[in-house]
Amino acid sequence: MKNRILTSKMVVLTLVGTGLFATSCSKDSGEPTPLPETTEEVFHVAYGVGTEGIGSTSSCVMKPFSDLTTGAIDIGASGFKVSESRTDRVYTSADGKLVYSLQYQAGTIKKFETVSLTSDPFYQQLSGEAGERNLVGILGSTSIRWKKIDDNTALAYDVEIKHHTKTDGSTYSNTTATLHITAIDLNTLNISPKKSIELVALETDTSLNNLHTWRVDSPVVLDGKVYIGVAKRGYDGAKNISSQKYKTSTLVLDYPSLDNPKFIYSEKSKGEAYGYRTAPYFTYNGSVYHN
Repeated sequence: MKNRILTSKMVVLTLVGTGLFATSCSKDSGEPTPLPETTEEVFHVAYGVGTEGIGSTSSCVMKPFSDLTTGAIDIGASGFKVSESRTDRVYTSADGKLVYSLQYQAGTIKKFETVSLTSDPFYQQLSGEAGERNLVGILGSTSIRWKKIDDNTALAYDVEIKHHTKTDGSTYSNTTATLHITAIDLNTLNISPKKSIELVALETDTSLNNLHTWRVDSPVVLDGKVYIGVAKRGYDGAKNISSQKYKTSTLVLDYPSLDNPKFIYSEKSKGEAYGYRTAPYFTYNGSVYHN
């Protein structure tokens, strides 16, 4: 296993997938129908609207573009409404024809086909279970995150609320933090049985008292292993301690079994490495990198 830490800073414009295709709409049935493939490259750009959560006026809108080098990127007024959440996490298939979206704070996955480059509806949701599934009953939370691994599989995950146990109501005893993780078949949206992993028992870093993982994200796969970024906190017996003084670490599992969990630690950096809404982990030339 190779693990290298990069310290450079990057400014990133996030484009949700690219592909080589062009599509249009059928005039006969009134339903959009994809056209044969061409050599035109398409960029899918997603945009969060609003400041509130689900049930407000917030939404995630998306629009395909064939050229990002000229003109303005106008999405809000003319884009396709993906969901009623401003924090959807969206991926596409390698050819750009399919779009997958996880509605954060609802735990709902939706799958769309791209059907037009010129007018809304730009996308059409697949019907039935092939077009929508809910993860809440699987992972037990609405604050679920996910990452596309390849065109066939995504991983979804969440860390269960920590329990800072007190033996007699006042004396601190122990902390638990359980990772729930599952694989999703992107072809069918079938969801595998979850794996539940107690993370505190794996911890060897003593930089903070009662150090425990509270969030994970940004998994990448290489050579039969999946590498997952983590954020951690301490606990002083009364409250959580938010600090960046602990060793930067990565959770490593066997893949695709998701067995044999362990932390690996960096000697070159401190603090969280899960990326929040970015993707800091990537593979290149047979190594795993973190930016």
